[in-house]
This record gives sequence, C-alpha cells and structure tokens, in this order.
Amino acid sequence: MVTLTSFIRVGSLVSLRSSNFITPGALLRERVKAGMAQARRAGKRIGRPALRHFGPGEQERIRSLRTQGASVRRLAKDFATTQWMIAKLLGSPEAVESVAA
Repeated sequence: MVTLTSFIRVGSLVSLRSSNFITPGALLRERVKAGMAQARRAGKRIGRPALRHFGPGEQERIRSLRTQGASVRRLAKDFATTQWMIAKLLGSPEAVESVAA
C-alpha cells in the first residue's frame, strides 16, 4: 500500500480510503491525468484522430451541395466521412441535432 507521506511526494492529494492509505486506482487516475496534461502542454493531440481532413475547397463544396438540398447522410457517403463530421463542418446546430437524432 501507498502511505500518505509517499503519495504527497508523488502528486496532489486526491481521496483517502482510510486515514492513512490511498486507493491504488486513485493514484493511477492522478498519474494518467498528469501524463495527459503534460502531453497537451507539449502540443500532442489527445483522442482518436479524425477520419479525414477537409481542405477549404472541399468544405465550400460541401456547403454548396447542402444548400442545393443534398442530405447530410448523402454528403457523408460521397465524401467518405461520418454524418457527424459533415454536420460539424456545416456548423449549423440543426444539422448536428438531425444527425444526433
């Protein structure tokens, strides 16, 4: 078990299981959070990478097709991405809501 004194040297105080001991899970969570924060400070992206990235020309084409009446589902299929990504590119709250429904 990790005692409180050794834990204070490692990081911040989280939750105590009893008066002198900390759960191993709490220590692990703190270390993971600290590592992710350090990675963010170093400029790393955290999370799953995007399916694909769209250039300005593609974004404009998606917007123009949508104004011509193309569905979000059709655009996602044509541009080999997800409906959620198309709705995000369009930037309209109703498009995002229609995908989420």
